[in-house]
Amino acid sequence: MYNKAEKSSAEIAIACVAVALVGIALALVAAPWPVHLLMLAAVLVSNRSVGSLFSNR
Repeated sequence: MYNKAEKSSAEIAIACVAVALVGIALALVAAPWPVHLLMLAAVLVSNRSVGSLFSNR
Protein backbone atom coordinates (compact mmCIF):
# COMPACT_ATOMS: atom_id res chain seq x y z
CA MET A 1 0.00 0.00 0.00
CA TYR A 2 2.82 2.40 0.91
CA ASN A 3 4.69 1.71 -2.35
CA LYS A 4 1.60 2.50 -4.38
CA ALA A 5 1.06 5.78 -2.50
CA GLU A 6 4.72 6.70 -2.90
CA LYS A 7 4.63 6.02 -6.63
CA SER A 8 1.44 7.99 -7.17
CA SER A 9 2.74 10.97 -5.18
CA ALA A 10 5.86 11.08 -7.36
CA GLU A 11 3.69 11.00 -10.49
CA ILE A 12 1.51 13.79 -9.11
CA ALA A 13 4.61 15.88 -8.38
CA ILE A 14 5.86 15.40 -11.95
CA ALA A 15 2.46 16.42 -13.32
CA CYS A 16 2.43 19.54 -11.13
CA VAL A 17 5.88 20.57 -12.37
CA ALA A 18 4.80 20.06 -15.97
CA VAL A 19 1.66 22.17 -15.48
CA ALA A 20 3.69 24.90 -13.73
CA LEU A 21 6.24 25.03 -16.56
CA VAL A 22 3.52 25.29 -19.20
CA GLY A 23 1.83 28.02 -17.18
CA ILE A 24 5.06 30.00 -16.86
CA ALA A 25 5.75 29.67 -20.58
CA LEU A 26 2.26 30.86 -21.48
CA ALA A 27 2.49 33.75 -19.04
CA LEU A 28 5.77 34.87 -20.58
CA VAL A 29 4.34 34.72 -24.09
CA ALA A 30 1.24 36.69 -23.08
CA ALA A 31 3.12 39.25 -20.96
CA PRO A 32 3.51 42.82 -22.21
CA TRP A 33 6.93 44.10 -23.27
CA PRO A 34 7.78 45.88 -19.96
CA VAL A 35 7.43 42.55 -18.16
CA HIS A 36 9.71 40.92 -20.73
CA LEU A 37 12.25 43.71 -20.18
CA LEU A 38 12.16 43.24 -16.40
CA MET A 39 12.55 39.47 -16.77
CA LEU A 40 15.53 39.96 -19.08
CA ALA A 41 17.16 42.34 -16.60
CA ALA A 42 16.56 39.89 -13.74
CA VAL A 43 18.12 37.03 -15.71
CA LEU A 44 21.16 39.09 -16.65
CA VAL A 45 21.72 40.24 -13.06
CA SER A 46 21.26 36.73 -11.66
CA ASN A 47 23.66 35.28 -14.25
CA ARG A 48 26.31 37.80 -13.26
CA SER A 49 25.88 37.09 -9.56
CA VAL A 50 25.94 33.32 -10.07
CA GLY A 51 28.96 33.63 -12.36
CA SER A 52 30.84 35.65 -9.78
CA LEU A 53 30.12 33.02 -7.13
CA PHE A 54 31.69 30.27 -9.22
CA SER A 55 34.63 32.30 -10.54
CA ASN A 56 35.97 32.97 -7.03
CA ARG A 57 36.65 29.30 -6.40
